[in-house]
Amino acid sequence: VTLLGVTGNAAISSTTDTSVFIFGGQRIRIENLTLSGPEIPLSVDSSYVTLVDVTVEGSNDNGIDAVDGSHLNIEDSRIRDNGGAGIIIEKGGTLDLDDSVVSGNARTGVALSKNSSSVITNSQISGNLNGPGLSVSESSSAKIQGETLISGNERSGIDVALHSAVRVFSTTEVSGNGESGLFLAKDAGSEIIGPVVISGNADAAVRCDDAESSISIQDYSNINQAVFCTGF
Repeated sequence: VTLLGVTGNAAISSTTDTSVFIFGGQRIRIENLTLSGPEIPLSVDSSYVTLVDVTVEGSNDNGIDAVDGSHLNIEDSRIRDNGGAGIIIEKGGTLDLDDSVVSGNARTGVALSKNSSSVITNSQISGNLNGPGLSVSESSSAKIQGETLISGNERSGIDVALHSAVRVFSTTEVSGNGESGLFLAKDAGSEIIGPVVISGNADAAVRCDDAESSISIQDYSNINQAVFCTGF
C-alpha cells in the first residue's frame, strides 16, 4: 500500500489523535506528504514502513514511534520541531535513516532502546533539546556512516548505555554539542573507525563513565578534544 501526495503541499493532519497508525504486519510506503497533529503523527506497530520525501512536524509529542519489531526506512525526509523526541524505535525495531534531517525536536533526536538497531547514513541530527542527538540503550546498536552530521544538540551528540554499542565510520562529524561528543555508560561500547571528526563539543570528545564501558579509536587525527574514561 502506498500513501502518495500528488501535490507539493499534500498533508495528513489530525486535530485530536495520531495522524497515521500502522499495525498488524502491514507493508506501507508513504511518499511526498507532511504528517502533523497534536499527538504522534506516525505510529508503527509490528509493520514495515518506508518514508520518502516526508515531513513529520509540529506535534506536541514524539514525531514517530515504532515498536514491536517494526522496520522503519526513512529516505530524503525531515523529522522536525516536535514536542517530544524526533524518532523513537523500541522493542526490537529497526531504523534505516538515509539522507534525512532530524532537527529542532524538544527531546532526543533519535532514540533506540530495548534490543533495537539502526543504520544512519548521510543524515543530519541537529538542534534537538533536552536530550542527546542519538540515544542508544538497553541492548541496542547503531552504525553511523557516510557524511552524517550530529551537531548542536543540547546534551551529548551520541549517548550509549546499558549494554549497547555504536560504530562510527569516517566522514561522520560529531561537533558543537552541549555536552560530550560521545558519552558511554553502564557497560556500553563504541568503535570509531577512520578519521571521524569530533570537535567543539562543550565537554570531552569521548567520556566513558564507568569501568564496564569501552571505546576503540583507530584514528585520532580529527579528534580535537580530550578522551576521558573514569571509574577504572
